[in-house]
Amino acid sequence: MAYTAYRVVADKIHETLLTLGYRCIHRSEDAGNYLRGHQRVDFLFAHRPIARRMLAEARELTTVFGLMRVVSTEGLIGLKLQGFINNPRRTQDLEDIRALLRANRRELRLDDVREYFKIFDREALLEDLLNETE
Repeated sequence: MAYTAYRVVADKIHETLLTLGYRCIHRSEDAGNYLRGHQRVDFLFAHRPIARRMLAEARELTTVFGLMRVVSTEGLIGLKLQGFINNPRRTQDLEDIRALLRANRRELRLDDVREYFKIFDREALLEDLLNETE
């Protein structure tokens, strides 16, 4: 893959956090996770078209923290899947996916969810989860 703009930003984030005393606990083309004491910072790098679309489609909501952009349920499932793929010990992400599928099954755009699972070659996992949550 060519060295693209997002990778320049990812490198700058990495260098800055190391300078600030954070330890890199995971870094890939898709994400970076850093820890300093009990402070954890996670970054997801939206370089794939599907990730860019997820962010572009995020809805603006007014919260107690101000205006925030919130991804769809399908997008949240995709993010949880990425977290689980990056670190399979993060079993809570898998439990969260189950709960999201169960609670939102009728409203989900399953084609979008399938696209996220296909990226990580986990279509069989999705079928198992869908069968469990029927």
